[in-house]
Amino acid sequence: MKTIISILLIVSSVLAQSQQLYMSKPVQKAYENGTRSFDGNPGENYWQNKADYEIEVNIDPWKKEVNGSLLVNYFNESPDTLTKIVMRLYQDFYKKGNNRDFQISPEAVHDGVDIKRVSVRGNELVTSEGTQNISRSGTNMHISLDEPLNPGEDITVEVDWSFIIPTESTVRLGAYSDTSMFVAYWYPQVAVYDDVDGWDEGSYTGLTETYNDFSNFKVHITVPQNYVVWGTGVLQNPEEVLNEKYLDRYNEANESETTIKMLTLDDKDKNITIDEYSTWIYEAEKVPDFAFATAKNYLWDASTVFLDDGKKVFVDAGYKRDAKNFDRVEYILNEAVKFHSDEMPGVTFPFPAVSVFNGSGGMEFPMMINDGETSTYESTVGLTMHELAHTYFPFYMGTNERRYAFMDEGWAVFLPVEKQNELGNYNSMERRYGRYDAQAKSITAVPPMVPSFALDRTSYRMASYTRPGAAYFALQEQLGEELFLKGLQEFIHRWNGKHPTPYDMFFTFNEVSGQNLNWFWQNWFFDFAVAEIELKNFEIVDDKKIVTIKNNGGLFVPVILNIYYKDGTEEELIRKPEVWKNGNNEIAVELNAEKKITMIITRSR
Repeated sequence: MKTIISILLIVSSVLAQSQQLYMSKPVQKAYENGTRSFDGNPGENYWQNKADYEIEVNIDPWKKEVNGSLLVNYFNESPDTLTKIVMRLYQDFYKKGNNRDFQISPEAVHDGVDIKRVSVRGNELVTSEGTQNISRSGTNMHISLDEPLNPGEDITVEVDWSFIIPTESTVRLGAYSDTSMFVAYWYPQVAVYDDVDGWDEGSYTGLTETYNDFSNFKVHITVPQNYVVWGTGVLQNPEEVLNEKYLDRYNEANESETTIKMLTLDDKDKNITIDEYSTWIYEAEKVPDFAFATAKNYLWDASTVFLDDGKKVFVDAGYKRDAKNFDRVEYILNEAVKFHSDEMPGVTFPFPAVSVFNGSGGMEFPMMINDGETSTYESTVGLTMHELAHTYFPFYMGTNERRYAFMDEGWAVFLPVEKQNELGNYNSMERRYGRYDAQAKSITAVPPMVPSFALDRTSYRMASYTRPGAAYFALQEQLGEELFLKGLQEFIHRWNGKHPTPYDMFFTFNEVSGQNLNWFWQNWFFDFAVAEIELKNFEIVDDKKIVTIKNNGGLFVPVILNIYYKDGTEEELIRKPEVWKNGNNEIAVELNAEKKITMIITRSR
């Protein structure tokens, strides 16, 4: 009985300190264990695991085949004894019989990743499915350990594998022509084991993205002659792969603030690389993933951004010869890196390089972006800057995109808006609001805290992009730009290189602002509500002009009134989201009584 009472008291204390925001039991447990704290800082007992990867991979562009060998050294920094290792085989997404969030072409379905060899601690294992040590389920491979991995110990795992790069239903990777391909979600990767949920064993089904530990990578990528490779990290051996003419250009670009044309139309069919086969070596430190692309006969632009604190960032773009607007992408990257470093979020760009590859769709990876063509320059600006903003969320802040996609997609909507407008007259929020009304009135409008992996495509877009993007704008309106930025920067300072949950973000803003903002978090992230306000009434009372605004949707949006007067002047009145916090659904706003009003427009932002 005493034990039960103690447990109840602990849970009650957790709920009281979290100020009544709903917490699942695994999250509560993290606070009980002291790995998280209610002021938004990592707890005194915070820990996370890590890994070092050494990978050799050969790309056969004719067969569209990836053949790889890896050695991963995995470090158990947790207080737990691990009896298994969970590895992700993302390309089993295409495996016959596996679950997927959407239909794919029958031509893309295959028998799964071919695991040729597995070795643990130097001991070879039988690789066929269903053996004593190895089992596969969904896109995961479970390796049972004969001897457990104790706290503070590390373990080596070696895997040889292969798979075919899809040419149909190219989800985040693919072979886009006979000579161009983007390779991602491609290597057997140790899943996250964290302080909240233990092993992350959810299967990759196509819609939600990733959740990864921070690791170090040394990757050798072998391709045929004249194929260029762009990859996560920094190229270690340009002098071994590039002929002198192109090596000189590469070295020049590493010191040039202006664009260097690495490969031009005149360089077609020239000997760009030295040997019949070239091995490009990329290294990256403390990144949550590794991706690369390779192509022949692409154009290539590059330059270096010199930031105010002395840091250098190499930026480049590889693109098809007839790609629309891609000749401006390297410039967009250059400007965006400076903007994010100096203004929003005002945190120095965390990595030494970033590349954009002209592939398909729009998808982000650490220091790599896979961009398809867009029809206008404005859309090219919008797409490129959105994907680059992901550098901060989730690649600098190791958020869990599988459960809380709004923690990266919402911020990637918010962060670049000012510069998107400046460079390309592109406002991502206005475009998303254009589709918002129809979605908001449907049953698919759910709050962002509903786990992302449980959502369909319509709900996912609303809950991960539109609503959280609007929430961050509303929070900025509530706190003011200076205090909002202070809260954001402190969150980044505390949690970069770690695994923050939404509660770590909520509590950091609470602590930095000195305010209990849980009324805001509850409404925007937990409640079923939509953005829908109307001008209900206009009246004159005792010589006062009063307009009544009604909140029909229940979402705590800021209210903007644009008042147009007969003398040709206009005025904007703003009411912060806090006007709704007491549960009222109407507010009265007093207007200028001296001027005759011709029109009033009410809106939220």
